[in-house]
Amino acid sequence: MSTALPTASSAYGPDRPSAVATVDNATPQGSTYRRGNPVQRNGAGSLVAGCDKLHNLQTTMRDLRAGQPTDYWSRFTAGAESQAWYYGECGKALAGSPVAADFDRAYAEFLGILRERGEL
Repeated sequence: MSTALPTASSAYGPDRPSAVATVDNATPQGSTYRRGNPVQRNGAGSLVAGCDKLHNLQTTMRDLRAGQPTDYWSRFTAGAESQAWYYGECGKALAGSPVAADFDRAYAEFLGILRERGEL
């Protein structure tokens, strides 16, 4: 006998917040950065996407705390300022979601690390 897993609607109710914000295809500097939404629209997908963004941010912070050199950003398509902008937009998209508070704390810490490194 199989047990059905709850859906996002049954877990959060029909009035659950939608963790979505559209991020334009431009960075503050005007170059193409990422297409589409940083967080998938509605339901379980938004929770998974939010957790993924949080994990990515935490991984980046771990690398920076470990003393990565200033050329750390060369492995990405965008530098520190654009990464800060992108994660800020992700945070806006996650407002009201189950991971919002954790993401906001991590983002504030991320900005602090970038400031300490002189990259913001």
